[in-house]
Amino acid sequence: IHSCFFKLFTLPDSYPKSISCPLCPQSADKERALEETKSYTTQSLASVAYLINTLANNVLQMLDIQASQLRRMESSVNHISQV
Repeated sequence: IHSCFFKLFTLPDSYPKSISCPLCPQSADKERALEETKSYTTQSLASVAYLINTLANNVLQMLDIQASQLRRMESSVNHISQV
């Protein structure tokens, strides 16, 4: 866990412990720290977007399967009504 702002969050183990907080006055290289923070934020948002896309594709696939099952049931009901 990093100083000031970062104390609000529990960071994953993969997050580098050496990154400086861009909000801290004692930060030696605020520009570098800010760019690293932006990079991790971008990576995190990309991961979330990928997971949402995967979930949406799975939901669409499930709906396609259900629509197919409903068409088969409709066909069966129509066949029974004709008989």
